Amino acid sequence: MNILLLNIRNFIAGGSDRYMQNVKKLLESHRHQVSLFSVDWEQNDPSTEKEYFAEPPGDRTKAFYSDLDLSLTKSIKFAVNTVYSLSAKNKVKKLISILKPDIAYAISIQNYLSPSVLDGCREMGLPVAHRISDFGIICSRYTFLRDGEICEKCYDSIFNAIRYSCGGHEISLKKAMVRAIGIYYWRHRKIYERSVNVFITPTQFMKEKLIKWGFEKDKIVHIPTFTDSINSVKSESISKKSNEKFVLYFGRISYEKGLMILLKAYERLNRQDLKLILAGSSTTGYLDELKTYVKERKLKGVEFIGHQGREKLNDLISKARMTVLPSIWYENMPNSVIESFSAGTPVIASRLGSLPELIEDGVNGLLFESGNPADLADKMSQLLNNDSLANGIGKAGKKKAEDEYTAETHYSRLLAVFKSLTKIDKQNSMSSL
Repeated sequence: MNILLLNIRNFIAGGSDRYMQNVKKLLESHRHQVSLFSVDWEQNDPSTEKEYFAEPPGDRTKAFYSDLDLSLTKSIKFAVNTVYSLSAKNKVKKLISILKPDIAYAISIQNYLSPSVLDGCREMGLPVAHRISDFGIICSRYTFLRDGEICEKCYDSIFNAIRYSCGGHEISLKKAMVRAIGIYYWRHRKIYERSVNVFITPTQFMKEKLIKWGFEKDKIVHIPTFTDSINSVKSESISKKSNEKFVLYFGRISYEKGLMILLKAYERLNRQDLKLILAGSSTTGYLDELKTYVKERKLKGVEFIGHQGREKLNDLISKARMTVLPSIWYENMPNSVIESFSAGTPVIASRLGSLPELIEDGVNGLLFESGNPADLADKMSQLLNNDSLANGIGKAGKKKAEDEYTAETHYSRLLAVFKSLTKIDKQNSMSSL
């Protein structure tokens, strides 16, 4: 099968990018022809389709929204293109005419590509499966998070985003206006409904949110993501883990991840024999805020080690006493949970969003009340003080990963969707003759 992937980056900056690269390798390992339409960032991995990529809004080196420094003219142009980019649409149509793929698989397209590329695929007669990686088609801030609390007022009216200045990942009236207009336009014109054949959601929680927004239930398929590290991460019993006890957080260093809650929980434990390691990078000033708290509170044993390569990260996961995901927003099946499962390392996560769907409390992980450092500290103590509990949870998580989150399980489910869409497309073509 000839498959065209759509994603705003061809380098890893977040979970959707990692998924894109992993699924590309997975499909290619099964001898499918896989190509990519993306944005022409300097940081991109090499690609034979590069000359057809969409133009970035400004400097090619500035691939993150927080780094953009645009003139007034370019800012207006970028605002228009985030809603509907005719340029990206024309570029993807040209690439389709050359490659003649059987299906398009859209992963992350908002802002730098826009939903116009979905229309481009439809106009070229190409069926589209779209994996929903975040809540950006419903919520102006992508996260259902406002002022540190869960907020779903966009369901009442998307123009509440303007009322509360929800401008993407920051408070900005101007950006909120662009985001709200975009979401309203996509919904009013039914762009997603008319140009996407099947929506793929990593969790049932996400599926329910899309149905609540008005998407057809029958067009949404739940396919959990996968980890390619099940056989590459060494699983160790608690007694055989590193003599140096440490708790691990790995992922994006950002406010919605609840890392201040983790620092406060660690502070409550007050254990000299325990370290807290935070692995990941930040594109905001939040990392400095965390470091300031550590310095002011004179916390010992806290290490910020930045982004880690796959091999080093796998080693950290396997040796950690536990991993923690203290998110205060609705996570959409985070990689950190299933990668911890695959290593047999116990996971503690917030009782929020999709996380209770992944973690059965007390069986394959522990859940704590989101935003409550005392409850988190209690759950951490349970794992630190009870090797039997920790080992049992680790083993159950490992089994869940092997049963549900393998690459081959994901591949078979995804291929079934692709085959159904290409079959439907052929039937529709025949019926129109």
